[in-house]
Amino acid sequence: MATAFSAIKTRLQNRLGFGSVSTTLSNQLNEAWKAGLARAFSDGIPGLQRDTFTGTTFGEVTNYLVNDAGIQAADTTITLDTGTSLVTDKVALQDILEVDSKKYLIRDVTSATVLDLGAPIGTDMFSNNDTTKIIRRSIQLPSAGSVVGVKLKDGRQLAYEPRNALFDPYETGDPLFFEQRYSTKQDKSYLILYPAPTSATVVTIIQNRDVTSDLTDEIFEGPEEALDAILERAVLAFKTWQGQTDSVEATLATSAVRDTANQLQDASSPLKIFVRE
Repeated sequence: MATAFSAIKTRLQNRLGFGSVSTTLSNQLNEAWKAGLARAFSDGIPGLQRDTFTGTTFGEVTNYLVNDAGIQAADTTITLDTGTSLVTDKVALQDILEVDSKKYLIRDVTSATVLDLGAPIGTDMFSNNDTTKIIRRSIQLPSAGSVVGVKLKDGRQLAYEPRNALFDPYETGDPLFFEQRYSTKQDKSYLILYPAPTSATVVTIIQNRDVTSDLTDEIFEGPEEALDAILERAVLAFKTWQGQTDSVEATLATSAVRDTANQLQDASSPLKIFVRE
């Protein structure tokens, strides 16, 4: 079932008992609806507003030369002579840069020729035209929606581990773990694989839609059960923001959210038959 956001906001307005609303209140209702949707995603909506797709890493690339003879110890960036573009070549954050046997994690890609290494380079000095190697372990995602699961082509599922870079950031081999990061420079979300695969690696990714960017068509697609659960979370969010809700009303709103837990989980499941014993 497809429902326009405008109709959903009207339903939220009706549940809260509002007639005509001001511009400020209308904006609050929009925020409450998006908050309810985000919280429902967090609680789990199996199969709804979720994408499954394949992605691939791009292995090693070696066609870059250092293009900064005047690099200083305090510098946090390095300029490369790419001949193409770091962005076009899908270099991204957490990829591994190797120069003259020295390795660095890429904090971000500042431009088509500049890499941000995060911290000052220190005593590691480079010469102009030093050759580099970059191991591309990152996969660009279609949105910033949370990644639910990642599976290799052979069927092995990767474990989510956001601290893996602390263990052995430069380890290469078959991936075992993944994390998700966001590039502020490129305004993109990325999947990061650990250890870093040195050749093209295909994975299957399950990702939730992003509430703020993927729903720009202003349409929610899902059954009434899921929509009811989302609206109850929106009602609770709105009442919480008002700060004038008494304890009984707050308890009832919380209970309504709890009552929708099962229908949220079962919203995309087949009809069930219950047998009383």
